[in-house]
Amino acid sequence: MTILLSEDIFKNNNKAMVDEIITFFLAGSFTLRSVNSNMIMYLCKYPDVKKKLMSEIINTHLKGLVNEPKPVDTEKVYTFQSVENLKYFVNCFYESLRMEPPTVVSGGIYTEDQTFPNGLRVKKGDFFVINMQAMQNDKNEWFSPERFMPERFDPSSPYYKRPDGNKRNPLSFNPFMGGKRICLGKTFAEVVAKFVVPALLSRFTFDFVDQDYATGVKKKPKVNLDMEEDPVLLFKIRRVNLKNYL
Repeated sequence: MTILLSEDIFKNNNKAMVDEIITFFLAGSFTLRSVNSNMIMYLCKYPDVKKKLMSEIINTHLKGLVNEPKPVDTEKVYTFQSVENLKYFVNCFYESLRMEPPTVVSGGIYTEDQTFPNGLRVKKGDFFVINMQAMQNDKNEWFSPERFMPERFDPSSPYYKRPDGNKRNPLSFNPFMGGKRICLGKTFAEVVAKFVVPALLSRFTFDFVDQDYATGVKKKPKVNLDMEEDPVLLFKIRRVNLKNYL
C-alpha cells in the first residue's frame, strides 16, 4: 500500500485503492493455494525433509505438547512473533516456489524505447516474456534442480551457490518479480504460509493414497495459476503422532 499511495493515480482515488486491495488478497490466496499444495506433496515425496521440518516445528512451538492427548490448539501456539523462528520452513516454502512458481511466465509491453547495459535495444510497444519456471530450474544456477532441496536457501549450505561454486544470479529465483511491479500478494502469502502449513502439520499427517507418486513412478501433478483445471489427487490424512519425529 505504501508503494500504491506514492502513485498519483491512487492518492485520492478510494475506488482504485479498494480494487488493488482486493487484487492483493486474491493474488495472495491463489499463490498460497498452489505453493502450500505443492509443499505438502513434496513433503510426502521427501520424508527426510519432512522429518527435519517437523523437528523444527516441535522444537520451536510444540516441545511441551508432544505427550498431550488432545490435538494441538494451533490458534494459541502460533503467533506472528513465534513463526519468525521457522527458518527451515521458510527454506521449504521458497524451494516449493522455486520448483513450481505459481505463475510460470509473465510479461508486458514496453512503454518507451530503452537500451540495456548489455546493448540490447527495445522499442516502445515491444512485448516481452519472462519465464520464471525456466530461470528457477536452470542447471547452470542450481544443483539438481529437479530435486526438492530446501538447503539451497541456507547460506551455510554448499548448495546455496551455483554448481561451479560461484554466487547465483540474483534473478535466478524471482517468483514474485520486483520493484514497483512486485506481486501484490507476496507479503500476504509469505506471512500466512507460516501459519497454515505448520498448523496443519501440527495436527495431521499426509500420505499419497497411490504410493507411485511418493516413489516417483508417477509424476506429481502441476499446481499453479496457469492450470486449466484442478488436479485430483487422493491423500490419507491421519492425526499426527508427534513422538515419531523426536
